[in-house]
Amino acid sequence: MRTHSGKNDEKDKNKDKGKDNGKNKDRPFAYTYPKDFFGIIGTIFRSVWALHRKDALVIVICAVMAAALQSYAPLILQQLVDGFTTGAFLSQSDPKFQTLLLYFALAGIGGIVFKTLAEKASHYLATKVEDYWRFAVLQGYYDLPISWHDRQDSGEVASRIDRGGSAIYTIIYELFGQVFFVDIVTLIFILPLAYFVNPSFFLVLFVPIPILSTITFFISRKIAEGQNRLNELDKLAQKALFDGAMNIRTVKAFGKEMEETERYKTRWSEYHEEEYVLERLRFMQSFIYTFADISTRVILLFIGLYLLQTSGATIGQIILLLSYQQLAFQPLSRLNQMFTRIRRQANRAKILFDMIDESDRLNAKLRPLELMPLKDGIAFRNVSFAYNSKHRDHAVKNVSFTVPRGSTVALVGRSGAGKTTIAALFAGFYDPTSGRILWDGENISLASRKSIAKQVSYVAQDSTLFNRSIKSNIAYADEHADIEEVEEAAESAHAHGFVTGMQKGYDSIIGERGVRLSGGQRQRIALARALLAKGSLLVLDESTSQLDSESEKAIREAVKNLKGRVTQIIIAHRLSTVLHSDKILVMDKGELVAIGKHKELLKKSKIYRRLYNLQFQD
Repeated sequence: MRTHSGKNDEKDKNKDKGKDNGKNKDRPFAYTYPKDFFGIIGTIFRSVWALHRKDALVIVICAVMAAALQSYAPLILQQLVDGFTTGAFLSQSDPKFQTLLLYFALAGIGGIVFKTLAEKASHYLATKVEDYWRFAVLQGYYDLPISWHDRQDSGEVASRIDRGGSAIYTIIYELFGQVFFVDIVTLIFILPLAYFVNPSFFLVLFVPIPILSTITFFISRKIAEGQNRLNELDKLAQKALFDGAMNIRTVKAFGKEMEETERYKTRWSEYHEEEYVLERLRFMQSFIYTFADISTRVILLFIGLYLLQTSGATIGQIILLLSYQQLAFQPLSRLNQMFTRIRRQANRAKILFDMIDESDRLNAKLRPLELMPLKDGIAFRNVSFAYNSKHRDHAVKNVSFTVPRGSTVALVGRSGAGKTTIAALFAGFYDPTSGRILWDGENISLASRKSIAKQVSYVAQDSTLFNRSIKSNIAYADEHADIEEVEEAAESAHAHGFVTGMQKGYDSIIGERGVRLSGGQRQRIALARALLAKGSLLVLDESTSQLDSESEKAIREAVKNLKGRVTQIIIAHRLSTVLHSDKILVMDKGELVAIGKHKELLKKSKIYRRLYNLQFQD
């Protein structure tokens, strides 16, 4: 492996220049608001104001203009109707009539134009805020420590991020873009106007609004809670379906076709039972609104006709108030339709905020140290580690050893001995439960995770590759690497030969998780990727345990050629990979039980001798 040259250093500087990983900017707002419904809505709108204040003001201005024109149009209509019924207009060619008609048309068109502008601006605003939260939570997701990821289903987390981002868009666009905000502002305009026309009409218009809003709030909350239960039942049903379908050979081998069908049938029946309850609630909500709307209109018409006969009210006033009734009930109608959706979307958005909070909490520990290229060596000092802090069983117990710079150190032992755990500790995936790991005397637990990743190149037992070209997979360690550097890393990993033999060479797409390559080819590509990273430490975690003899030999030759050029930690199941290591550590039940070279350990370690005899006996 080549050391960093001046050219590489310059390239690293250029790569880092201008890079924004989301952590070097102060957050424009806090994430610690309450996670109830109103707290979530408040957090979203605080982010709107913090991130796109000008766009939000544009929407507010358009909404006010649209509301003013919508409120003004019925007043003009009243004058037109009263003018004809009282004889104030002599004919349709009357200048005053034509002027009012023009104003009426302009008010109607203007209202539509400003509504449309508010809708389009809301779409732009909603997408920008949605993108911000998507990227923020994705950064938080990637920043979370491995211990958190170990407990999660990555597919489910990805689905939550996608649904949560869409939920934020929906909340903003439903409340702004679907002219609900315009309707609310219009309601604020028309209520005082209605009062000045006739206090009785005002009361008839106003009284149903808080009643319907309260009923809608409580019913919608029940619907949203039911929808959450429905979502969980749907996931259980889908899980039962896919679990059986994905294991069809096992189902048939044991004759469990009927049992798997019944399992899915039970889950799906539970889903429908909950669905029927929700449909009854939705029907009740719709019925209450429709009843209130028609009743209010009838009462207004009755009062209007009575005043028309007794107190000199005009037909234009009655039409005006009926128009105001329609405008007043528009936001209630929209609220009735969207409030349940908003609540459901708020629950999805809450998952995003919880994930960011989790990222903040788990990454709150100050890690100010930046690891530099290894100069002297790495030392384990009484290191112990348990995957679950609530359990006393340690995967590694009081382990101490030293790895000098440039040496090759192997860890061997039976399954469950703690080898992979030590590899994960080297890679910085976990911090020791007790003890210290020293990098040139510095505690690695105080180092930033990014600097650990830069200095430690890790190759897992079953390395995963991306559904991209071979070049892209190798260059994942250094996306600015040129093809010569990629080929050099591939040659060092004994991968160049088979890559150039493929039809498209380094441009070959290898499929999801590298499915179009053999296991040995995948491991060699993974090794090339690790070598291109040019880290100070190469950790190979049982990278040959599942390979055929030919692939194992290729990996073994690649590792052997790197000896003395790079510090290596080799976790090995097959001893043939580590016979020429500078030092072999023998692990058993989480403890370090022997240290030495191959020939020494054959004499002094029963565990090592047994492992050797099992693998090399005739």
